[in-house]
Amino acid sequence: MKLNLHPLQNRIKKAPVPEPTSLLKAVSIVWPVLVYNVISQVVLIVFAYFMQWISLENGNMLPLAEWVRAHSVLISGVVKALSLAAGAVAVWHYFVKETPVIAMPKGRKKDIGILVILGGCAALAVNILFSLIGFTGSSEVYEQVAEKQFALPLWAGIILYGIVSPIAEEIVFRGIVYNRMHRQYGKWIAIISSALLFGLYHGNIVQALYGFILGLLIAVLYEKYASFAVPVIIHSAANVFVYVVTSVTGVADMVMTWPVMLICILLSGGLLGACLRKTE
Repeated sequence: MKLNLHPLQNRIKKAPVPEPTSLLKAVSIVWPVLVYNVISQVVLIVFAYFMQWISLENGNMLPLAEWVRAHSVLISGVVKALSLAAGAVAVWHYFVKETPVIAMPKGRKKDIGILVILGGCAALAVNILFSLIGFTGSSEVYEQVAEKQFALPLWAGIILYGIVSPIAEEIVFRGIVYNRMHRQYGKWIAIISSALLFGLYHGNIVQALYGFILGLLIAVLYEKYASFAVPVIIHSAANVFVYVVTSVTGVADMVMTWPVMLICILLSGGLLGACLRKTE
């Protein structure tokens, strides 16, 4: 005998899902940033304790300790990359839920070169301006961070700041934070607030203002192209252009001038306008 059973849930009217409170909305936005930062810092702390441990060991550990000290700058760069990757992995499930399109749209792939030049020129323009007005020298914290960053070999710096860092940070700030804020508060609040969080994340006034300006540019173009590849391309190009100019001996002296800054501003503005027109 076949029983005609009806699931209970089909006979009960479901209550509407309540709208999240403002506090829950704020927590949902800040939480991934905290998770990313905590996991990244834990990796760095574990490495620091490891360095301290091997430095106190004698006998069989002495050769390893000497090797680590001799290659401390490069090892620190590798650990930094691992810490960023670990943080990104920790929030990956949020990213997958929030980011519908990752690849560059087929019809827009020809814009990749434009986006690379735009990101590089915009970053150079801001960095040149900060340098010329003496803003970069106003923060001891920034100078310490910059000294560590540019101590790496050029190839290692390009990998860390041109590939690993842009992907990891964009997963958090555009892939998760921007998309959540866009869904909950709208486009312009998402653009401004995600850029502000991105700037504050860097922890010093110089990088905070630079990150805010770059974050605005990235968010605007992310909104227009609706592809996660765009923020990564712009962020990567910005980091690589600045890193190469600053690291290569003699290049910074030629580039850090008012005429070059003006050219970068004009070129950035023209390319940005072209990108916005193409996507309308």
